[in-house]
Amino acid sequence: LTLTLTLTLPLALTLTPTPLSGSSFNFSGSQPMSELLRTDSPSLLTYECGSAGGCQLRTSAVASSSVCLAGSAGAGGVCQLCSPGKYTDLDDQAECRNCSGGFYQPLPGQTACVPCPLGHACPNGTADRIPCAAGSYADVTQLSECKPCEAGRYCPAGSFKGLLCVRGHFCPPGASRLSLCPAGTYGAVDGLNSSLCSGPCDPGHFCESGSTSAQSEPCPAGTYNASHGLTSAAGCAACPAGTSCPVGSAEARKCAPGTVAPNASMAACVKCAAGKYQAEAGQLSCDGCEAGTYCEAGANAQTRCKAGYYSNKVEAGDAADC
Repeated sequence: LTLTLTLTLPLALTLTPTPLSGSSFNFSGSQPMSELLRTDSPSLLTYECGSAGGCQLRTSAVASSSVCLAGSAGAGGVCQLCSPGKYTDLDDQAECRNCSGGFYQPLPGQTACVPCPLGHACPNGTADRIPCAAGSYADVTQLSECKPCEAGRYCPAGSFKGLLCVRGHFCPPGASRLSLCPAGTYGAVDGLNSSLCSGPCDPGHFCESGSTSAQSEPCPAGTYNASHGLTSAAGCAACPAGTSCPVGSAEARKCAPGTVAPNASMAACVKCAAGKYQAEAGQLSCDGCEAGTYCEAGANAQTRCKAGYYSNKVEAGDAADC
């Protein structure tokens, strides 16, 4: 059995003692290669072992080449490895080429460039991929520059897709983050792109920043607001005396006949007590019933005693008083 190994090495190998190219060297037993070989000039090394146990090293001269190999460039036998961001894919090139836009190469001496990944941009001749800046994105590979974030979406740094703007927020073109809908407005749907959001708050209500409904917060009981776009409860006005304002009122409502509101900021009007009445709307107090009449609770007029009956009692509260 014969094992033969032939190698061509970039730095040449010579034997110790150094033989002429084309000579051979026999040895047997264990021999450290570092003691046998020295680097000198390009050579072809043949290493052959026979079945008898002996091995032979044989060298032959290799002609040196003045052609720069792919991954390097130069002239006159002086070659330089292509620097990062450049490449050559052919032998015998005078200059390395820039990686084209959408590609990059971080290593020297390369024969091709690497496609730019999602979420990154690679300008012409770049040595490294560049993450998309905040407010931009790259949803496909091989981009030389990132795309501006679309309206209704926002893009953190390195995005490969714009994130949908959620309710209560808006995202103009090129947004890098969510922006709250301003106080006095609301955002009822996803994907809003303007600070107007979905519009102003309804009367009787107010909207703090980031609200999602036109009736986000009602004016408290005893107050009202007739305008759109109120920003806080401080803008809700106190109901005047003679009116009532339940929660979320857009206007102050006059008390109906038979009811009164003696004070401001009342949520509801109160009925006139038995023996009293009020015929007008929006009043602060009730009037006492005259003799010969009676007034049940909440009366809006005096009721006369029926025929054959009389009452000399003032503020009578029931027909039984006649």
